[in-house]
Amino acid sequence: MFAMTVYIEYAIADNLIIDYLLLEGSARLLKLKYYKPFVFLSAAIGTAFAVVFPLLDIGGVFAFLLKILCAALMCLIAAKHRGIRGYLLHFNVFLLLTFACGGAVFGILYLTGINYSVEAYYQAKALPVGITILIAYLFFIGVRRFVKRIAEGAVTACGLIDCELVIKGLAFRVKAFYDSGNFLEERKSGLPVVVADRKTFERIGEKAVMIKRGDIFVTSAGSRFSLPFYRIDYIRLKIGKRTVLKDAVLAVSKNMSGISGADILIGKNLAGGALNVEIN
Repeated sequence: MFAMTVYIEYAIADNLIIDYLLLEGSARLLKLKYYKPFVFLSAAIGTAFAVVFPLLDIGGVFAFLLKILCAALMCLIAAKHRGIRGYLLHFNVFLLLTFACGGAVFGILYLTGINYSVEAYYQAKALPVGITILIAYLFFIGVRRFVKRIAEGAVTACGLIDCELVIKGLAFRVKAFYDSGNFLEERKSGLPVVVADRKTFERIGEKAVMIKRGDIFVTSAGSRFSLPFYRIDYIRLKIGKRTVLKDAVLAVSKNMSGISGADILIGKNLAGGALNVEIN
């Protein structure tokens, strides 16, 4: 009788870490609220199922349904969802990432000549320890960078962006021009800078009294100049179907009125960076 030596600790470690990456990665891509202990608990449930399931004599459609139900339970536990549609979206993204990650692992191992089979996985024979975790981790880095590039491209492609400057509780509607090469920020606070033209600033100043907080020094095309800046409550941007809020300061320029009819200029560190708040 053939006896198979099972290195259960390798199977547990691989499944636990990769399931955690899948769950946290899918939640982060969808900007869902999640708590790491619940993500870990969900990954532990998936790991227990993955370790015990091959030992059971179950196959066919019933086995497939059990795996889907396990994945559904994992997603339900791992993150806070905005209704049933939000949950179903998370579940589908989780499945998509699972299949894509599995394909990446199999493809890279196949190209490198490493045998990937169930026996190799559980016996640690031909499969180097930790190699699947490394590939999965690199896969998620690639996915996050790809999604970030797509999001930045969406901002660039939309032309002028509808915005509101909220100052002392008053909201002022403006059109923003997105400059992907602009990383301007206020040195002391580190906040991104919204640059307004003189007419926009005067229109705002008619209702909200603005007090100068200092100067921001800008170097452009070999010249160096300063812009006065003022504090605002926040800026609200509408990008596609998303509305986001961000802290920023407002600087004033005399030479911005000719930029594509825009009232303000925003940079990559504001429109393309991490969002403070997201409202659907």
